[in-house]
Amino acid sequence: MSGHTDAVARTVWHQTRSEGGSGVGVVSPVSEPGFLSLSDAMYRRTYLELGALPTAPSCARGHTQQLLWEWDLSRLTDASVAVVSELVTNAYETTIRRQLGTPIALRLSSNGRQVLIEVWDADPTPPRLPAHDAVNLPLADAESGRGLFLVAALSERWSCYTLDRGGTVVWAEISA
Repeated sequence: MSGHTDAVARTVWHQTRSEGGSGVGVVSPVSEPGFLSLSDAMYRRTYLELGALPTAPSCARGHTQQLLWEWDLSRLTDASVAVVSELVTNAYETTIRRQLGTPIALRLSSNGRQVLIEVWDADPTPPRLPAHDAVNLPLADAESGRGLFLVAALSERWSCYTLDRGGTVVWAEISA
């Protein structure tokens, strides 16, 4: 990978033909590397590739903020931007630490009521949750893991999956 990578954004609207034959034709979803296929319920989608650069988290935050405004989901902006920031920062740090030489991918999807955030990096190792204290908070002297605690606190659900073709996706669902 060269010293810089331009961010490439694509928004895909999945629209289906109505029973009566009227309406618009089907717009096929763009196949993004590193992600599972989405159901038709998530009809708003965007995909952004970011270079493994220190500016990746801020670019992802700006993209998320503007997109949620466009999708009329501004009420989900604060939580979504915070989660995107944590996940992209983790992906950036992993990519640099492991010298993977690959971009980081962000996909945002929505059904008009909630947002699904997915961040992919080429490391096949899922993130590890830090040790927790008696009240289920990260230990005060833990060197990492507070970001995933924040993701868990701000999202309805979150998890991760690894792909046979390589890499890990960490996802979170944000609802009002």
